[in-house]
Amino acid sequence: MNINFTTLALWLTGCYMGVTVAMAVDFAAGIWKARRMGVMRTSRRFRQTALKAGRYFLPMVCLSCVDILTFSLLKVPVFTLLMSVFNIFCEWRSVMESTHDKKEIARTAQALAALARNKDNPVLAISELLRLIEGGSQAGD
Repeated sequence: MNINFTTLALWLTGCYMGVTVAMAVDFAAGIWKARRMGVMRTSRRFRQTALKAGRYFLPMVCLSCVDILTFSLLKVPVFTLLMSVFNIFCEWRSVMESTHDKKEIARTAQALAALARNKDNPVLAISELLRLIEGGSQAGD
């Protein structure tokens, strides 16, 4: 059996780096939101990021061990890859929550609903979108 552990190491490095980058983006988005809202940034919130890293990386290490044991059969670290995709998805959702406030999300949902209601009549869809935009700008004044 010719097993190329370099390939496994590259896959695992990519998985861990992807989660690390996603966590860094979420951390930066959280700091940006706190600064924008004028909220004090405390060490308690920074410690939560470290705890989150533990919650992400400890299961990934266990799954990496399983992947090492099954690498001769699967050729790709499936378990670690799935866990890293899940962790990156969780971080993406967290960033979206940090960068978009609930009013923006609600307005976007209204706009998509207006487009869906008027998908056969583009003129009516555009006029309803313009009405939503004007209503949002008046509410913000």
